[in-house]
This record gives sequence, C-alpha cells and structure tokens, in this order.
Amino acid sequence: MFYFTSRDLNVAAIKIIQAEIPFVYDVINGLNNVFIYTSNLVVFNITIPKGTYTGPQLAAQLQTLFQVITPGFLVVWSNQTLRFTFTYPPATTWSLEFPTRNSPYSQMGFLPSEFSGNVVYSSIGENSVIVSETIAQVTGPYYLYVNSRKMGSLINFNLADGSPKAVGPQVCRIPVNVQYGSVIFYSDPSKILLISTHEIL
Repeated sequence: MFYFTSRDLNVAAIKIIQAEIPFVYDVINGLNNVFIYTSNLVVFNITIPKGTYTGPQLAAQLQTLFQVITPGFLVVWSNQTLRFTFTYPPATTWSLEFPTRNSPYSQMGFLPSEFSGNVVYSSIGENSVIVSETIAQVTGPYYLYVNSRKMGSLINFNLADGSPKAVGPQVCRIPVNVQYGSVIFYSDPSKILLISTHEIL
C-alpha cells in the first residue's frame, strides 16, 4: 500500500498494475440477503442465511425457507439455463419482490428497476411458476471494482452498461475468474506503463 502524505503535482494518473484478492467473502451477506414473498395477500420477509452457494445449494435453501410458509413450494435450479424455477401450489396470487438494489435479485436471476430498484414478479393459479428472468449470478458478480474516493472521480473510467453515468470512485475493474476459496490474481491487461509528467511534457 502506498500513501500520499502531500499533494504531488507530478502525479498525472493512477493505475492498478497488479492485485491479489482472496475470494473468501460471502456472496449472500447481511446487506443483500432479504427479499419479500407475498402469498395470498400476506407479506413475508425472507432472509437467506449468509454464505456462498452453488445453484443447487441455493435452490435447496430457498425451498426450505418458502416451505415454512407455503408447504409444497418448490425451487429448482437448472444447470442448463442457469435459472431458478419457483413453483407455487395453491390456487391464489403470489409474488416475489426485490425492494432495493441491495436485495438478492441478481443471485436469484432477476433484474431490478432501472430507477427505484424495486421490482415485483407475480403469478396466480394452482402450481403456477415464476422463472428467473436472466442468468442467476449465484456465485456473485463477475467483476470487482477497485474504488478510490480521492482519485476515482479524477479518472475517466468506462463503466459497464447500466452503471451510474456520472464519474464515480471506480479506478479498476477486476474479473472474478476463480472459484470460492481461491485467490484472484489480476495483472493489467494493457501493459501500458505510466510515465511522469516530465516525460509527457
């Protein structure tokens, strides 16, 4: 780690050259593990236990949580489509709601609202189903962003589609290309070295 103790006008840019990040953090954690399940107009908050899951493990955990409320509720993970199928036995209305962007919508294969973050998926009828809208990111996001509140806003960083358009704290985007329990080794792919302002001038 390097610390700047004073302003240095010779610093023209900042770049992440290499990084080693252990993938040992919980994908489902205390900040993203709650969503809303409504069954026959009765609202329930469902809390997924913290941890990192495979698709079948998360399906089993979700099914256990749903069946406490609705016996017979089924959750199935598809290794082919990488989506969940939720099957509701009663002949009534039910829904899944992800009220904020901190809900586990991406881990369950759903998309948030572009503006408010709140989105509701509903169905009705005996043995009705809701299928994940997109591929579920069960093992977490595909990228980690290295942020700097001091330097990030000074960098013209290209964010992924759907990210906030304003210049933010992001300095580098690191792909998560290992399994849980391994170490992410990152090396800058462009191999372009930074040079001093004296050399630029």
